[in-house]
Amino acid sequence: MITVTINTDALTKDLKEKFEGLTNPQGVIRDKLLRGIAVNMGGEVRRRIHVDGLKTDGTDIGKYNDTDPIYVNPKDSPRSFKPEGKPRKTGVFKSGKKKGQDRFEGNKKNKTKYFESYKSFRDYVGVQTNKVNLSLSAGMENDFKAVADDPIKTNTGYGLGFTNPINALKAEGQEERYGEIYSLTENEKGQVRLLAEDFIQSLGFR
Repeated sequence: MITVTINTDALTKDLKEKFEGLTNPQGVIRDKLLRGIAVNMGGEVRRRIHVDGLKTDGTDIGKYNDTDPIYVNPKDSPRSFKPEGKPRKTGVFKSGKKKGQDRFEGNKKNKTKYFESYKSFRDYVGVQTNKVNLSLSAGMENDFKAVADDPIKTNTGYGLGFTNPINALKAEGQEERYGEIYSLTENEKGQVRLLAEDFIQSLGFR
């Protein structure tokens, strides 16, 4: 919620018209203010979460699992690979540089590929593994933006969210797992206030 306090007795006719446009829920000026703030903050929040990997409280979202084996379908990966099951011992090399070493092969009939952990899968497809940033194929962060309609409706203007309901559900699941992520930080709320003040001053209010 953005609260504007102005001494209307000292306003000129032009400024009074701007003030009415600013306070009218359906006003063009108000819409421009709220849309501008949402677009600006969308980039800030996206960077914090999907690049820096930080929650609302400023701490790391989390660490990627590096202990539990997983099977991944190539369709769910940003990098293509051939389906291959967990490597199993099939014999011993009889010659060459690997002579005497165990020979392993994967199950070629599998529809998925075996990875020692989710972290090893991310390493395989070439994305960062230092900390959780909710980014694999860039689908969620590219969909995160200022929205005025479903899936987020607001009575006061624009919100930040996802245009794809599936991504919205993914975000909810990540917050259930890691804690508050998509709410604005105190610093981001301060940026909202500064953006509002700058816009109002640009209209001629001091």
